[in-house]
Amino acid sequence: MKKTIILLAVAVLGIAGLPSCKKEKQPQPPITTNLDITLKQNEAYTFTLPANTTPLPYKITVQAAHFSISAVGKDANGNEIFQYTPELNYRGTDKITVNNLKEEGHACGNGGHHPHPHAGPFGGHHGNDHDEDDVQPNIVNINFNIGTSVNNTERSTVSITPSF
Repeated sequence: MKKTIILLAVAVLGIAGLPSCKKEKQPQPPITTNLDITLKQNEAYTFTLPANTTPLPYKITVQAAHFSISAVGKDANGNEIFQYTPELNYRGTDKITVNNLKEEGHACGNGGHHPHPHAGPFGGHHGNDHDEDDVQPNIVNINFNIGTSVNNTERSTVSITPSF
């Protein structure tokens, strides 16, 4: 009986002496920008994307359906931009979504690979030079109304969308 009590006491003390698990950081919720853009037929549009504080590049996640150009790139100053030109003589609506969110299944700290803005033309793993939970991702939704008005107008809203 004494051996059982001693073993139980040692087990309790051993468990109590273990370091506690850190509570996992919750990632920052993305900032969502919604734009409603009215274009003339065949008019090009360029939007400077929000400053990218993540190591992940912007990418189109919902591609426009009626475009001749719909691409993410950089301007002469190195700012990330989205460029759009509707199909020739197209009239109607179109929409795109661009974001810099971490992809599902991405294992950053465990050998995962993704392009890094300073990795050069061949990419490469970035090591542990950032904490992806401390960055602020962005989602940009752009709704186009094309060829139905002669005035080019832009209306935007910015909201923080919690991620669960």
